[in-house]
Amino acid sequence: MTEGVQGFLGELGLLQYYDMFVIKGFDSEDDLCYLDGKDLDAMYITDPDHRKQILCSASDFRPSEQYKVLDWLKQNGLEHYFQSFVEGDYTSLDEIEKLNLPDEEVYDELEITLPGHKRRLERAVNRLRKRHRPLLPAKTEVPVAFGRWGKPACLEDAKFDFLILDATVISTNNPVKFHTFEFMIDSGSDVVTMQEEVLKTLDLELLGQIHSKGVHGSKKTNLYKATLRIGTHEMEIEVMGETYNSLGSRVVRHFRHYLDGSRHVWLKGNYRDPGTNIREASSDLKALLPPETSSNSSFSPILIAAITETSSDQTVLSPPDTSSNISFLPISRAPVTVTSSECLRKPTPLPAKTVSIDSDHRKLEKCNGDVTLLSKQDTIEIIGEDNPS
Repeated sequence: MTEGVQGFLGELGLLQYYDMFVIKGFDSEDDLCYLDGKDLDAMYITDPDHRKQILCSASDFRPSEQYKVLDWLKQNGLEHYFQSFVEGDYTSLDEIEKLNLPDEEVYDELEITLPGHKRRLERAVNRLRKRHRPLLPAKTEVPVAFGRWGKPACLEDAKFDFLILDATVISTNNPVKFHTFEFMIDSGSDVVTMQEEVLKTLDLELLGQIHSKGVHGSKKTNLYKATLRIGTHEMEIEVMGETYNSLGSRVVRHFRHYLDGSRHVWLKGNYRDPGTNIREASSDLKALLPPETSSNSSFSPILIAAITETSSDQTVLSPPDTSSNISFLPISRAPVTVTSSECLRKPTPLPAKTVSIDSDHRKLEKCNGDVTLLSKQDTIEIIGEDNPS
């Protein structure tokens, strides 16, 4: 479609260069937007005034609506119908987007007779609608918390940064005991880990003992229940002792997230694990926590129109089952194993684990007879012998 190039040069009174534009391949309206001095050299345009005139106009040039229609048809292998679109007054993508297909009258008007081409046009119009669908009206939402990129204390020598979040762990036995940690986000793990020396000071509820067996040996450690506070939201978690502090996928997936090169915005989520109870922080606890973790923190509202869209066919989640705050596997006398070979972990090698959970049967039955997966890379064995606490 060289008419656009001809019109461009005609408006400048420089039609003498039209043939050279076509010969050198600058025959598309899209080419005009990117013209530079080297292109004019290639077309032997040496007159300084003409060069300046062409380049100034090219910098402001925008392809016509008809050209956009032709380009769209080419992208979808339907360019031979362009003249029919023009004659039918479908000369802009906005008009084409309004087509309600399938429609035999429209196909007749556009002289499209092949069934395959009719279907191709239907798909192309559907894609066009999705691409041009306007964003939802901007609305203001106060983030739950703000994370950041950085190097956690356990990986200060790491080459690259990790996602980090400050969160507070609160004892379920004694709510006045709490500690705010710098957590590393580890989406390759299902469990929350905390440094053991701090765990001992929080008076957490003991769920049972676990045997952690890795390439560097094995150790016995405890699995605890605690309350995790992220910004203005609380949830009950299971936590085990480690040399580093991390939040696994079972925490992360309960929130919506916005990431850029400097920050990690945590937004209220729409996912609910039936075994996890998420709630607003209690007013009593807000008074106890340090100011930087209180809901009065200076969380500035952000525009989230481009962050989240809801569709009319969005599934409505049923209310969470709050009868239990722990998610479990069924009890079995025989070992039950769950393994996954794909697990994204930190650069520092961490041993794969075989975890055995020894627990009192009465306690297991009270908790619906299950145990929680500790990691996507772990092997879980449920031990069927009593081990009174």
